[in-house]
Amino acid sequence: MMKEYTIYDRKEEYNNEIIPKINEIKGLCMKYNIPFIMAFATENSDEGTNYSMDGLMPGVQDIYLKDNRIKDVFGMMSGYLKSDSIDYSDLDDSFPEKMV
Repeated sequence: MMKEYTIYDRKEEYNNEIIPKINEIKGLCMKYNIPFIMAFATENSDEGTNYSMDGLMPGVQDIYLKDNRIKDVFGMMSGYLKSDSIDYSDLDDSFPEKMV
């Protein structure tokens, strides 16, 4: 039977090549007060998927968003919130289905 997922380990590439870019983006976002969240699936195996996350939460720099979906994504990725408990019904058609 064929597996329905891809086995890979990209932790080394993430650490060596992607983290420096994240730090650059994070520095710019801090400079311009732009909240963000990034999640990376760095490893996928029979045991599970390992994620690395980084971001700048709005409240850290006294930024208050009218519609703070960053906290929802962070909560979901951290295991505190189930994806089916988030209401995305107000998204327009330009939002990719695979992202929901």
